[in-house]
Amino acid sequence: MAAASDHRVFIERIVIALALVALALVLWTLSSLLILVFAAIVVAIVLNALAGPLARHTRLSEGVALVLVVVALGVALVAAGWAFGAQLGRELRTLQDTLPAAWAALQQRLAQSDLGSALQDSVGGLGDAVSEVVSRAGTLAMSFGGGIANLLVVLVGAVYLAAQPCVHRRPRRSPTAAARCGCGWAGRPSPCWRSGC
Repeated sequence: MAAASDHRVFIERIVIALALVALALVLWTLSSLLILVFAAIVVAIVLNALAGPLARHTRLSEGVALVLVVVALGVALVAAGWAFGAQLGRELRTLQDTLPAAWAALQQRLAQSDLGSALQDSVGGLGDAVSEVVSRAGTLAMSFGGGIANLLVVLVGAVYLAAQPCVHRRPRRSPTAAARCGCGWAGRPSPCWRSGC
């Protein structure tokens, strides 16, 4: 009888250990999704933290305040991208104009010395490395596209969570009592909810 009990305890421990390993594998597999969900929650909290005072001070509805905050942040990001993009474009054009002349001057100096001509001969195989880098440009573009897609998923999820914060929170009492109590901004319950309704 004691041996059967020991086997049962042993099997229960093995099942628990296997369940924990399976849970760890699932979490590892879904880690990128969990990071995106966490990022969406953080951005939603920031959006609600910005929209709440706007709604209170301007007497706009919470939804309109959220839309204004999202539009204002979008305009600010586009303006910053345009300003920095223009500067980056100017710098790239300057580099494009000066780099060929600097390369020609460097080759001319190298050709005048014995060490320079040996160095030029050894760098002659650099063309193969450059072609390999160019062939990997597609992979880089796909990675960049994936990053943009992840950013869009986070932003859409954040706006969705920020637009309806009460829906994503478990009330302490029945749904009717929770609806009667209301819900505060930025994940904070209303004072009525804290008192228990």
